[in-house]
Amino acid sequence: MKKYIKSFDEEKLKEAVRIKDSYLKAEEQNNEKITELKPNTKVMKLFKQYPTLKDYMISKHEKFKMLKSPMFKAVGKVATVEMVSERTGFSFETLQNEFKKYLESINE
Repeated sequence: MKKYIKSFDEEKLKEAVRIKDSYLKAEEQNNEKITELKPNTKVMKLFKQYPTLKDYMISKHEKFKMLKSPMFKAVGKVATVEMVSERTGFSFETLQNEFKKYLESINE
């Protein structure tokens, strides 16, 4: 009986360590600084990492004023760069280029 309990506890411990390691790996990936846009990049994650990005985009064109609208606040957590591209009419490539310019401006 003791062997069974010991074996069971070791298995549970190994499983707990595996779950913890996978959680930490996922957290590490979530905390990585975004340096290149992808169509599925979450806009709110961008704004959390780069607090001045929203104002930068608004200063570039009035279509980005929607980023401060109540509607955007409601959908902001799920909104992606691709969705912003479709909503504003700017191509994904244009948004990518503007993001690169923004990064250059804050790193100077």
